[in-house]
Amino acid sequence: MDARSTRSSFPRSRAKEWVGYDILDIPHWSPAKNDAWINTLIKNKQNVYVASPIIWANVWDSVEKRQTVTAREISMLTNAGYSWDGDYLRPPGS
Repeated sequence: MDARSTRSSFPRSRAKEWVGYDILDIPHWSPAKNDAWINTLIKNKQNVYVASPIIWANVWDSVEKRQTVTAREISMLTNAGYSWDGDYLRPPGS
């Protein structure tokens, strides 16, 4: 079975129903825990479904004047060699 993950503003309650997908739904979420999760996806070469539309508001926090968590995740994945395939980021060699 294909190991897949989803990261987005997509409702977690709906994503939890998807067989074969991992989501990060933990108490006491933190950027460090999120980064660790993304690094695990990279290590495991999991496909990532990006449900959030890639629009400016989803990648740039104009109040704090910095990238969003979504942008950071996409950056981590693409820096690890992932490439876009529709709404998915696919690991190198897939």
